[in-house]
Amino acid sequence: MYQPTTDATDLIVRFINAPHDPQLQDEIAALKNQGPEQAAYVEKLLQDWLQDDMQRTVTTRPTKKIRPICKWCAVVIILLLTVGCYLHFWSPSSLVVTANQTGYIDSFLLADGSKAILNSSASIAYPKSFDKAVRRMYMKKGEAFFSVPGKNEQPFELIIGETVHLRMNAAAFNVRMDKNRIAVYVTDGKLKMKADGEEELLLTPGLQGSYSNKGLEQEVMMSDGALAWKTGRLRFTNVPMKEVLQVIRNYYDIQVEVPPSARAILKRKVTANFESEGAEKVLEVVSKKIGVYLTKDKEGRYYLTLK
Repeated sequence: MYQPTTDATDLIVRFINAPHDPQLQDEIAALKNQGPEQAAYVEKLLQDWLQDDMQRTVTTRPTKKIRPICKWCAVVIILLLTVGCYLHFWSPSSLVVTANQTGYIDSFLLADGSKAILNSSASIAYPKSFDKAVRRMYMKKGEAFFSVPGKNEQPFELIIGETVHLRMNAAAFNVRMDKNRIAVYVTDGKLKMKADGEEELLLTPGLQGSYSNKGLEQEVMMSDGALAWKTGRLRFTNVPMKEVLQVIRNYYDIQVEVPPSARAILKRKVTANFESEGAEKVLEVVSKKIGVYLTKDKEGRYYLTLK
């Protein structure tokens, strides 16, 4: 059974006498964060005091009469402390946060046997051990590949950013986040993709789901270009130029523009393989294959135009 210390009890008494004191508020919050039993003890004493309209003694030492306005201040403060304690122990902020700052690709094996491969600057959060009802983790930013084994009967959930939720039992998939879009490409198994106010998508191998200001969209991918950051290879076999450009933009983090007058080239098919080539070299080869001009402005943007 929890046994409070004299110092802890004395702090609570001082807080009751001056609930508006910022320093005492911080000390009470720190006291509650020392553990669930400590927090329960503090809450019980404060709530008992609030429920009594008359002045009551928490310890044998007398306390000063508390004005009603202070009492209402204390009500608000206790509610804030209770919420803060909940967030401390149960919110995603209490999870293990892993950010890949190595400058290289890094991988992590999670408690259930799932594997996460993070691109540079990617960030995920997960518990040390998963809940019995669901295996839930979070992706904060960047790009990552997840492999979720099917030996576990608990569903697996990945919450991407603030809006997109993925749910599955077993799947392998790539997630890419940027300021404009979240894209999920499935290589094995199946998963459900959901966003607020949008109809759920079922994604199977070869399908990509994306979420942007246009809502949730689904498309068939003709290449594994979404994995180029992990494999280091760009492989296209009769792949539409629209998809090829999407892969090149993501892989090299560059801007490639196609003016309205040349949009017809996006339907042309490309067959080419690249490995370790630079962005400009790849674009030169691709532009020759589909018969367009390649230019570059002083800002570093590339343009594909009709000859």
